[in-house]
Amino acid sequence: MKYYLGLDGGGTRTRLLIINELGEDLGHYVTDTIHIHQVGESETKKRFNSAIDSVCSLANIKADSLTHSFLGFPGYGEVEKDKIFIDNMAKEVLPKSTLGNDVHVAWAGSLAAEAGVQIVGGTGSIVYARNSKNDEARCGGWGHFFGDEGSAYWISQLAFNLFSKQSDGRVAESALLTIMRNHFNLKSDFELIDYYKTHLVNNRTEISSAAPLLFQAVKEGDESARQCVELCAYEQALTIHGAVKKLVWDSDTIPVSYSGGLFEAGDTLLIPLQNCLTKMDTRLVLKKPILPPIVGACYYASILDNGGKVNAELLESLKKLSY
Repeated sequence: MKYYLGLDGGGTRTRLLIINELGEDLGHYVTDTIHIHQVGESETKKRFNSAIDSVCSLANIKADSLTHSFLGFPGYGEVEKDKIFIDNMAKEVLPKSTLGNDVHVAWAGSLAAEAGVQIVGGTGSIVYARNSKNDEARCGGWGHFFGDEGSAYWISQLAFNLFSKQSDGRVAESALLTIMRNHFNLKSDFELIDYYKTHLVNNRTEISSAAPLLFQAVKEGDESARQCVELCAYEQALTIHGAVKKLVWDSDTIPVSYSGGLFEAGDTLLIPLQNCLTKMDTRLVLKKPILPPIVGACYYASILDNGGKVNAELLESLKKLSY
């Protein structure tokens, strides 16, 4: 029996899954982020080793029994010294493994490792594209200091800014003002300043949790909130188009799929995103994800183990798994 491990590392949490060659879930484990830029080398290694031990214990197998693993680390490949550290760390525990960025995990899941474009809209944002010749390109993923446009963190900052404008009267008062007052239990709008400084500053995950408030406001008819979402969609489309332009495509349709908490907004975000994509390139068509990212990581591990050949039977089995 063959065993495949997938790791999906994000800015907020890390997911691990072990399956067998039949597509059966043997063990699923979730822990905190192992983003080296957030927790440092020592903590990354500590959390990684602990996570591998935990998921293997759930699956009742040893790490050296794994046939192949695909590990998607946040920030992987961006800083050479960090890449070398992560490579060495992973190979010590899982010598039969392939490493990549977490966007590769999302692509392997959403598009079942086929040609197309993947956008990740979580705490951060990044786009990955691969054509039928396996040429690759990425766009975005510059981090929250001066990038990550179209991410949950980025649009949440827009929400806080819009709240201040509606409170001031610079923008017409609408649904977002009431929604955020209630959510943060504000007796005075200015209390949000202290709450932000005390509870949110330097905490990207907590700041990102404001994104659903903006989407809720859109559903309640807030025009200024809708404009923020449309700007988010435009920035996402711009990043997608940037990656697409770097490659040569041999199809009249280029599938674009997505993952990350921001897309839980559904059509509130997807419809304006498709509209922006169509204006930029009519070949770009949004496609519903085929597999969750963590399941895609396991599936891609099996493909790598089989010399790049897809396994249609395994894919059908994995479609029954959900997380």
